[in-house]
Amino acid sequence: MLIPLLFLTVLHSSLPVAGAEQIGQNATTHTTVGWVSDADNNRSTITLLYNCLFTIFLCTWSAMHLNVPGEKDTQLRTFLRKCEWMLIGVLAPEWVAFLAIMEWYSTWELVRKVHINPTVA
Repeated sequence: MLIPLLFLTVLHSSLPVAGAEQIGQNATTHTTVGWVSDADNNRSTITLLYNCLFTIFLCTWSAMHLNVPGEKDTQLRTFLRKCEWMLIGVLAPEWVAFLAIMEWYSTWELVRKVHINPTVA
């Protein structure tokens, strides 16, 4: 969990900071808003990051519907396999979607063949 936060911190320091413009009588002042601390129990930057990462984790974890584990697969192996696919889903969601579409297409073709010739199965 620490590595992604360090990455986000470095990324944050290299990006332009969001600003709020305040227009005075004769001039425009630009106030930048950077890292907000959690000193007065408001929504801080780190709280927003934790909430975003936790939401991404939960959504990815619950969206993964893997194949039924084999008879020889232990609970640890099943858990590690789901962790692996969750990581792939966070880093490359297009790949997971592509595999799901390919599995759906293969299933559709098999159903079509079975309806045409029931002795195929």
